[in-house]
Amino acid sequence: MTDNNLYTLFESRFPADLTETAFEGPEVSTFTFCDLQEKSAQMANLLTSLGAVTGDRVAVQTGKSVEAVILYLACLRA
Repeated sequence: MTDNNLYTLFESRFPADLTETAFEGPEVSTFTFCDLQEKSAQMANLLTSLGAVTGDRVAVQTGKSVEAVILYLACLRA
């Protein structure tokens, strides 16, 4: 692995079939691994367009949710 960031490590553990369910629950929308990739990429692009660069800290206050996990992945990607 040439790109040794934490997101790349997480992504390398995703299943080969990205349509598999990553998150589901009674009060949670179902998210696939493909959804995680797409939504975290969108958020990462937003962060970088707002000026975030490698090494910056991102502070957020959020509840426990799938979206919070996606934001965490986006920060790793950005």
